[in-house]
Amino acid sequence: MAGEGPDADTIDLAAGEVVEGVDITLATDCEPPAVTPRLQVSVTSARPGEVIDVTGENFQPGETVRLELHSTPMPLGQLTADAAGRIAGSVTIPTNVPAGAHHVVAIGASSAFEASVALTVIPLQGGAAPNGESGDAEAGAALAATGAAAPTILVAVALGLLVLGGFLTRRSVFSRR
Repeated sequence: MAGEGPDADTIDLAAGEVVEGVDITLATDCEPPAVTPRLQVSVTSARPGEVIDVTGENFQPGETVRLELHSTPMPLGQLTADAAGRIAGSVTIPTNVPAGAHHVVAIGASSAFEASVALTVIPLQGGAAPNGESGDAEAGAALAATGAAAPTILVAVALGLLVLGGFLTRRSVFSRR
């Protein structure tokens, strides 16, 4: 690499060789973005299946912006930046996302600009509807009866009848002798 300026020199180094007392200026070919891309979501927490609004700015005009949900990347869709580099749209939180802390991430396809925002995925409770309505039974709605109460009772009654039938059969056999 040739140096520039009156005091510049070229130095060739072998792997592992160390030079001390040298100031180095490195030039890069890529320019950092003039402004940092930003991303916002309409809520700070959502349930699986819920639709949320996403907006962002400072992407390259006209580029496709891929949206993902991270910790383990899950695709949410894509938007196209307008002439001012803004994106806006809605995405659905996948139904198989585990509850917990996540990030919605926007990645510019041509610029590789990336922005993210925190989103907490909360578990479905009481059969929440995918449209984002609360599944909590706060409005006095009764929860559906589930579980094994009825089958357990039927099994207990059947066992009781078998024991009673066995007892009566045995008693009948012994009384005939």
